[in-house]
Amino acid sequence: MLLIISGFALGVTALVGAKRRGGVSVFGMAVAGTCINGLLVLAMLIAIPGLMKAIERAKTLQKQKTEQRQE
Repeated sequence: MLLIISGFALGVTALVGAKRRGGVSVFGMAVAGTCINGLLVLAMLIAIPGLMKAIERAKTLQKQKTEQRQE
């Protein structure tokens, strides 16, 4: 997760640097890297609530199994 977020930040930095220095060849790669990392960040943000629900569901099922074994 840290690598994806840092990749996004570095991509934005490369975009700003390419515009200042006029580097056309770097600009395309910076846009591609920023877009890919932005999509990965978005996917993580969408997936986190689902993962939290799955963890809670697993804990509930584990608790129920433990209670059934004790009976």
